[in-house]
Amino acid sequence: MSTSVHIPPILLKTFQYNPDYILPVDEDEDERQPSNSLPFNFYDRHLSPELLLASVVVQPSLLTTVTENIDVTLGESSGIVPIPLTMLTAGDIVFPTFTKQVHGRATPTNLATRYHFTLGHVTPAFISRWVLHPTASKYHSMLIFSDLGGNALDDRDCIYSHKSLRFQPFQDHDPEVLSLISDQLKDALRSLEGKDLIIYQFYATSPAMDQIFRDMDVLADKLPFASYQTGGLFEAKTERQPPCDATNAPWTLPDGTWLNELRYSTLQSTQERVVPRPDTSPDKMDSQTAAGLIYHAWHRAVTRDATIIVFHCGNYERIGIRHRATQTLILSDLIEVSKCQDPGYGKIHVGLMLAAVQDALDRHGQSYKPRPPCLPLQGEERQGTAPTQPRRSKRQRVKAQMTSLTTKNIQPVKDDKIFWNVFFKCSVALVSLEFDVLRSPSPAACLRRGGPLSPYGVKSGTKAWRKSYQPFECCTLTLDSDLSSGGTGRVHTARLEVRTKDGTSRSQDVIVKSAVHPRSRKRVRREYNAYRRLWEHKVDRIPMVYGLFEDVDDLVTLLVIEKFGMSFRDREPTDLEGEGMMLSVTRTERSICLKTVRAMHKAGLAHLDLRAENIMVGHDGLPVIIDFDRSWMGPEKWVTDKEVEYFQEVLDGKTRDEFPIGFDSDAE
Repeated sequence: MSTSVHIPPILLKTFQYNPDYILPVDEDEDERQPSNSLPFNFYDRHLSPELLLASVVVQPSLLTTVTENIDVTLGESSGIVPIPLTMLTAGDIVFPTFTKQVHGRATPTNLATRYHFTLGHVTPAFISRWVLHPTASKYHSMLIFSDLGGNALDDRDCIYSHKSLRFQPFQDHDPEVLSLISDQLKDALRSLEGKDLIIYQFYATSPAMDQIFRDMDVLADKLPFASYQTGGLFEAKTERQPPCDATNAPWTLPDGTWLNELRYSTLQSTQERVVPRPDTSPDKMDSQTAAGLIYHAWHRAVTRDATIIVFHCGNYERIGIRHRATQTLILSDLIEVSKCQDPGYGKIHVGLMLAAVQDALDRHGQSYKPRPPCLPLQGEERQGTAPTQPRRSKRQRVKAQMTSLTTKNIQPVKDDKIFWNVFFKCSVALVSLEFDVLRSPSPAACLRRGGPLSPYGVKSGTKAWRKSYQPFECCTLTLDSDLSSGGTGRVHTARLEVRTKDGTSRSQDVIVKSAVHPRSRKRVRREYNAYRRLWEHKVDRIPMVYGLFEDVDDLVTLLVIEKFGMSFRDREPTDLEGEGMMLSVTRTERSICLKTVRAMHKAGLAHLDLRAENIMVGHDGLPVIIDFDRSWMGPEKWVTDKEVEYFQEVLDGKTRDEFPIGFDSDAE
């Protein structure tokens, strides 16, 4: 290296580390990788136009520039004290061993574990000391290689595992190290904690995946079109300004790339009919391609505002840099991880983590503004005086607002027969997303596979697509927030709107459950069937269902149901620790809840997830039971008896655990 700074032996060993070669599994023997579990999905098509991936370029010098950045950093950091590096231990194992093997199949989880036990464990300590606290007397890491979370799928049927490099929570930082850094850097660390610096995408090792990684070179010449084009509709216009790029980074953008324009076309609204089918040209987006992986990873990086993406499939790797101003992905050459020389694979990743931290601090510095001292306004209490009321957390304030909603001020929703008369004729929902980084360039056309279930009638769904639809046969569904995610996918609030023939519009606020993975979609369809069974048996105190929808490209299933204000758990006040207090249920509410559950059992269905969170306060102030994705059809009597007994304990506030009987989540 071009610096006289003492290099600890463990760092030299890290620089020279190359992972072992993995013998690929024969395609005929590989039963673990279903083609329908590739990551490209419905949400990847709905990024705001200003954030879409516009072009891909391959920069052969990328690996050289990120590793040369190490020499520059160490050369400039003259205050680094040459101290020995003490590694953490777990039992008899000292990390990193650099001999971590992939046991069994090279699944995404196994590949991520190998990285964690080697580079992911030791490298953050180097980077943290070089950049954040060079004069400290210890190698304390303010960075962590961690699981992104949010993946409810098993490793056996998912071909990728997503991890990240991020700053650790501020309260976990070493006090001795914090005492050596500036106040401005402390502010940066506080604002950047939990932010993802590098997105890691680990894919299963297979000949097919190896070929996909090679095919990423082709994307530099022609990137497939990845957005919906539903004819007959205006394109969405947004004013979003892309986040800034670092002003000083160890990579450059090739000349002329910034001239590329986004390849989505402006749609005209002059057509008299809505044409749901997308373009079927050879460039049509396909999830089983290099473009599918690229678009999905780009979406994840945009969502988390990360700059660097690592694509890894065991024997091969690509490094991607997200350039925001030009919406360009800069790719490295294909890396054979077991054959890296000058630089070694380990040195590439040390340089990559170093660049990620420098990038985050650079971009933070562009928006950094010192906070002025907080001075009391005239008439306010001075510092040191006791506040008139105790300070409450955000959760406590929200809970307090919810408790003000009593049955006295909850008004029933006015029946809108006009809305339902028009909605019954709608076979297609034109679905748009309008929250966070999602601003649909064009709506997705979704066919109603399951009809509405309401007091106005129980209707059937539509079986087959037609070539086009009249405007009055289409409703619009706008997803405007993200409430939660789980085993059945994601839950959104949304606005459902229909237009009458005289041009007026009618709308309803609804809840939408969206499922992307095949197993999640099966559970959502099963939940719709449970609702249908209950409505056909005239069970009261369950939500109305607006329908079950599937999009034209078969990428998502949407269950649209009635929206309520809050659950029984939400309406309870919180104690001083912010926890929910004992559930309070009136005699009338208890009677209605038990009557509803017994009616469900009589209809041949057990709920199996009766919790306070699944009992909603209806528009008339009375309880409504929701969330039937875990329900069983045709339960035995001992199961229904157990459920009634358990539910009585829930209403008494004695338990918050899940129902003590398991279920098969894949069963129809």
